[in-house]
Amino acid sequence: MGNNTELDNLLSEELNALGLRESSLEERCRANVAELEEIRRRRNLIRALLGLTDDGEVATSLESGGVVQSLVESKPTSRRNVREVADIAYDIVVARRKKPIYYEELAEQVIEAGGVLGGESPAQTLVARISRDPRFVRPEKRGWYAAREFYPKAKSVGARSNVKRQPKHGPAQ
Repeated sequence: MGNNTELDNLLSEELNALGLRESSLEERCRANVAELEEIRRRRNLIRALLGLTDDGEVATSLESGGVVQSLVESKPTSRRNVREVADIAYDIVVARRKKPIYYEELAEQVIEAGGVLGGESPAQTLVARISRDPRFVRPEKRGWYAAREFYPKAKSVGARSNVKRQPKHGPAQ
């Protein structure tokens, strides 16, 4: 604090007020991101029901069974989205080079880049989608991901140990 206590008090009050405004803005941003994710999810569902591709063209015939039946039989939209999300995530980790990224932050960046991650936990959805992709590794510890090209000796994300685990409650009878 300086010699002028009145000025110090005014500055302290302003600092506190700015802190409150910052917290309020951060909360509104989180709410807006959640709303944006829900809008994207709903738009993709409607696109799928209408049989539209990403460029707005009708992908399936509306005759003999309709769009819903075609989606049930082929499921092209969901498969395409899984690939796109993994590709977006890969581009993000490659851009970071040797700096791993935490899965929740990676999910946020994938969504910001236009990827659609549904479910109750978009971050967990992303982990499920990249867990068997050989391009991703966990170089340090659980939850942190990077590109294999920068960590060639790291375990793959979906790697499991070959150690047989003992059941917690003894053998089944």
